[in-house]
Amino acid sequence: MKPTYKELEKQVAILAKTNKVIESSLVVIFHWQHLENCPVSFVSKNVSKIFGYTYDDFLSKKINYGQTIHKEDLLKVSQELEFHCIIGSNSFTHEPYRIISKSGHIKWIKDETYIIKDETGKITHYEGVIIDITKQIEAEQELIKSKKKTEEDKEQLDFVLHGSDLGYWDWNIKTNEVKRNRRWAEMLGYTYEEIKLTVNQWTDFIYHEDTDKALASIKDLLEGNTTFHQLEYRMLTKSGQLKWILDCAKIVKRDKNGSPLRMSGTHLDITERKKTEESLKKSAIKLLESNATKDKFFSIIAHDLKSPFNSLLGISKIFNDKFDEYNTEKKKLFINCIHQGLENTYKLVNNLLQWSQSQTGVIVFNPVKTNLYLKTKEVCDIAKQAAENKSIHLINQISNDIYIESDVNMLATIIRNLLSNAIKYTRKSGEITIKTFLVPEDNQHKFVGIIISDTGIGIPKEIQSKLFKIGEYTAIPGTENERGTGLGLILCKEFVEKHGGEIWVESNIGKGSSFYFTIPYKSKKMNPERQILTNNNGLFQVK
Repeated sequence: MKPTYKELEKQVAILAKTNKVIESSLVVIFHWQHLENCPVSFVSKNVSKIFGYTYDDFLSKKINYGQTIHKEDLLKVSQELEFHCIIGSNSFTHEPYRIISKSGHIKWIKDETYIIKDETGKITHYEGVIIDITKQIEAEQELIKSKKKTEEDKEQLDFVLHGSDLGYWDWNIKTNEVKRNRRWAEMLGYTYEEIKLTVNQWTDFIYHEDTDKALASIKDLLEGNTTFHQLEYRMLTKSGQLKWILDCAKIVKRDKNGSPLRMSGTHLDITERKKTEESLKKSAIKLLESNATKDKFFSIIAHDLKSPFNSLLGISKIFNDKFDEYNTEKKKLFINCIHQGLENTYKLVNNLLQWSQSQTGVIVFNPVKTNLYLKTKEVCDIAKQAAENKSIHLINQISNDIYIESDVNMLATIIRNLLSNAIKYTRKSGEITIKTFLVPEDNQHKFVGIIISDTGIGIPKEIQSKLFKIGEYTAIPGTENERGTGLGLILCKEFVEKHGGEIWVESNIGKGSSFYFTIPYKSKKMNPERQILTNNNGLFQVK
């Protein structure tokens, strides 16, 4: 069901609020072009908080992103990107690397990069979420140094960690004892006195879906497969809520044989950042859907609407120029061509109008009690001539005693489009049947099922899944080369879902297609005990 105008306003307000959150945080959003040095095509306006360079500096190409990366890290960053492009990754996390700000300061950043591709799999650009982890890295470096100092140095380290909002842990691998600071406990809603100094205290708090990857990352560090443990995963708080944690660690002490003796690490609560990322992903999906809708609309206007007018203009010009040269039969043929062209163009314009109105919320949904048989008969009578032109047998098997709760105009549009498609793809002397089927009841609503089946050419499997999606090209010429807009089924889906129903298709090549949809059932008020049954032909009866 499409959102109402008020719902869209609410969504816009939420996105605006999300944007304000991003601009007031140290999370910077980048869009990079798929070119050397990664020129920037978009960056959030808070970029100067980390890089010193402004939004305009990047977009005007005064500075490319690659120029900000520390020269000692540039090759590593480039190789990581190239590697993930080659293996077909959709996203990856760079190892922490350094950038040089406009003022010349070195900063450590964490970069989550998304590789964006088109329908053919070709890379179009990159999108990334960057956070400043300088304080975290500095705190970790300070942590490693301070381990060799006195207890006084440890107190100073605790102060640094507290100021950086970092939880700290130190694992004695030989004794299995784990030391933690107060922030580690507070991050999960506990007091320092409530936590135990064991490894199990950590594993017990990890969300069960993330346990395996957390343990695997630590194992890789212990076995020397990696030199640095860095992982984002979820942990359970005392109240049962989930928090996202960025966990980083290194081996800080080894024995003379190189075996690890101690591992130290930090925890950072990144829950709000993850929420922002999720919001951005949803926004990106909505943007893609919106662009697909826009592209489809302009495609129809530019091609499908222009083409029939060009044909009509060409035929009418020939007819006008050589009118006196043609006999009556030839003139009738020209008039028939012009009539058919105008009729098809009218259908296209009508579909475009209805579709655009549905997108902007102009169409008012007004469900009323409707006799399904009479409404179906009304639409069938309109389609009768088109069916007879192809000698197609049109059969309406719907009982005359079924009532539904529907918007009569939307219902007529649904049936009319499905009938029109069935006629288009059914060969001469074929058969089209309209009947009903039973829908399992739920606790709140009753639905009537309607089937429109044909003995036509069928629909390929690879196209069936795209029929109801805007932006997907599914146009197939009819049995007599009839053309469509691709909007008919989109309208059907939107109007069926407006009623709370569903629509789907079953088809076999060469055997025909059946389109199913459900619509709310309306019982007769004068006799609530009457029950709807079905006979073997799929017809409804009243008992």
